[in-house]
Amino acid sequence: MKYLLAACLFFFVLVLCIWNILVPLERIPDLVDRSLEGSSIKAEFDGLKKGFFYNFTAEKIRFKKNETTLLVVENISGRIELLRLLGLRLPVNVRGDFGGGSMTARVDLIGSDRGMALSVSNASTDLIPLFSLSGIKGRGLLSGELLLKNNAGDARFDISDAKFTSATFGGIPVPLGIFRSARAALSIDGRTVKVVSFSMEGEDIYARVKGDITGGRPDLSLELMPEKTFTEKNPAFMLLEKYRVSPGYYSVPLTIGPDF
Repeated sequence: MKYLLAACLFFFVLVLCIWNILVPLERIPDLVDRSLEGSSIKAEFDGLKKGFFYNFTAEKIRFKKNETTLLVVENISGRIELLRLLGLRLPVNVRGDFGGGSMTARVDLIGSDRGMALSVSNASTDLIPLFSLSGIKGRGLLSGELLLKNNAGDARFDISDAKFTSATFGGIPVPLGIFRSARAALSIDGRTVKVVSFSMEGEDIYARVKGDITGGRPDLSLELMPEKTFTEKNPAFMLLEKYRVSPGYYSVPLTIGPDF
């Protein structure tokens, strides 16, 4: 019995030593930054603390590009599966508050076959800096998921209860305020994001987005399909007259993106 107790004590001490010696507190942000290599995005932690048995918490994580904050996650709790190092992997499971909603994620911090699974629920777009930086002002509830492996994967999201304001992209007015919901599916391959499907709906109007974004630069077109009664009630649509292809069909190029 005493040998069993000694073995259990040794294992307990070994587990604590691995956590406290091999993964010091300052190592956690470094591991997160390594998992973001190739994206030019850095993670900045506030109030990071380690717990027992591979747990950690943080008050806030800011994801930045060129010193510009794109995303903020608050009240984070996470757990690193350190024993998976035996398989040359280091997954971490994270929960936090995001845009007034919630976020869960599982990320491989090391390994030759790194992946990420992220889910967002009921986040308000006006609390997500990336939207305003992209020229999208107003509010909507965002839910979706992102799956990545070796910098390739797909994303799906929807926005409900949208109350956006009209925006201008590259000098082209886009009447975002007329839409109440949006749904999209995207495929990701390195620095290229391809729109698989992207639709938006409002009262008496339907729209879809086609094209791709490569290296942060969009090559997209917005197709607007309003009912006749809609254009009669919205004279501002006259600003898009030069993009009218046929009655009830407009094609607006979106080729200038945010510079950050």
